[in-house]
Formats: sequence, structure tokens, C-alpha cells
Amino acid sequence: MKSREYAMSLVIAAFRQALKKKKTGVHSMTLAVLNNRLLQLTDRKFDPEEFGVRDLRAFLVELGPEIRLLDDGKDVCVELAENARHAIVPSDENG
Repeated sequence: MKSREYAMSLVIAAFRQALKKKKTGVHSMTLAVLNNRLLQLTDRKFDPEEFGVRDLRAFLVELGPEIRLLDDGKDVCVELAENARHAIVPSDENG
């Protein structure tokens, strides 16, 4: 089974990828967008079951409190908590 640290590093990499494309503070994305980014980062091999959970939502719940899920009834949004946002800023910008 893969570690929590590895799981967190994948999610952080997905947020970094989003930051590179948008060039502004990216602290949230939909569950579907995050899933696509995780698949891109792992050559389509990402599987939550490798982390001991049945689906992406359960995978992200395990990463709390750094990761939060916000469900507005229409879309599920994945939010990087305030205390984890520094991790997506490249080290030369981390001040």
C-alpha cells in the first residue's frame, strides 16, 4: 500500500500543475479536474485502491485536514487548506 506522504505529494503536484497553467493562487478545483490531473501525473495509473481506499473521495478524506472536500450539492470541490498552500509555491517564491 502506498503512503499518505506519497498521496499528499501527488495532490500537491496536481495543484502545482494548475498553478503553472493559471499563474494565480489556485487553492481549489473540482473533484473531476483533480482526478484528471492525478491521472495525467501518473500516466493514467492512479488508483485510489493502491492507497487502501475504494474511491477518490475516500482517498481525499484520508488527507485531511490539509485537504478539504466541499460539496455544494452540484459539484464536489477539493480545497487545499490554508496550512498546506505553501507547498504549491515553487521554492524560489517561498520566501
